[in-house]
Amino acid sequence: MTISPPDTSPEAAYQQRCADPAFRRAWDQARADSPQPEWQRTFLRVLAEQQSVRHAIAAAGRAPSYVYRVRAEDSEFRARWDEALAGERRRPEWQAVFLSTLAETKHITRARLAAGVASSLVYRVRAKDPEFRARWEQAINGPLPPDNDPQTPP
Repeated sequence: MTISPPDTSPEAAYQQRCADPAFRRAWDQARADSPQPEWQRTFLRVLAEQQSVRHAIAAAGRAPSYVYRVRAEDSEFRARWDEALAGERRRPEWQAVFLSTLAETKHITRARLAAGVASSLVYRVRAKDPEFRARWEQAINGPLPPDNDPQTPP
């Protein structure tokens, strides 16, 4: 039987440190006492506004792998991330702007830009919310305003 030497790689040392409960408590306390980094504030603000992780990562100027690693390791950041995404249920005013612009223009991109939200949000809400989906269909299939209706004679 061959005995292999212990793994002395930096990753193994990191994993061993993180597994130590005393280290974890000290690490969590140090993070709780430190102010939130600027990139996290930017990320969370854009995430709450646009409901798009991809856009928030780009605005924060960090690599996606780094942001997801911080989310996995930092419970407070993870909670704020989840809270920012939950905001779509608390702030439906963007829906009214989106739907009225959609009814006027029949153009999804123009409507979402007027509402100031990411396309991923409007499609996600459309998939999850039958009432929003019905209002979307009504806006798309309703009549064009008289000045935009190609059937109306001049």
